Amino acid sequence: MGRLIDRTGQRFGRLVVLEHAGRRGKNSYWLCLCDCGKEVARQGSSLSNGTATSCGCLTQEKQAKHGLYGTKLYRAYQNAKARCSNPKGTSWPFYGGRGIKFLYPNFEAFLADVGHPPSESHTLDRLDPDGHYEPGNCHWATVEEQASNRRSNVLITHQGKTQTLFRWAREAGLQPKVVWDRLNRYKWPIEKALATPSRGRQ
Repeated sequence: MGRLIDRTGQRFGRLVVLEHAGRRGKNSYWLCLCDCGKEVARQGSSLSNGTATSCGCLTQEKQAKHGLYGTKLYRAYQNAKARCSNPKGTSWPFYGGRGIKFLYPNFEAFLADVGHPPSESHTLDRLDPDGHYEPGNCHWATVEEQASNRRSNVLITHQGKTQTLFRWAREAGLQPKVVWDRLNRYKWPIEKALATPSRGRQ
């Protein structure tokens, strides 16, 4: 059994450690006072790794804020964020491990950009497979649409030049997902898709 690290007086999120609360098997627990006034026992490892940050009041506040915890939308947000930030995750080598970042500052910003999934068959997709999870590069797509997106990222030829959809959109001052929708959903010609100013969501 390892040496006990004294956490008394330390703060972890909304929790301030009051005293050691004993062991349960190999796990050490600490009695904490939450900023809301409630006392709660939390495992030492949960405090140190950031899993435990309140008595539960923080989660309740967030749930009351948008009521979307546990939905397909929120799971997509959590999973994408984890792929870019958790080196222990199985997907890390293909995302965070190769430099892809999750750049949405919070769930509300993510929701405002991608909106709700149109159906259960839609999954979160990046228009530029080598780009970050960021506004303008994420949208909902079916498996077939994702395959089309990957093909379009191989080459789109316009005015004698061949490059990715992502680069065409950036050059036109448009969000890539706007151009993608115009080409793949609305079947616009490339000239119209790039030349028409955006009026918000397509």
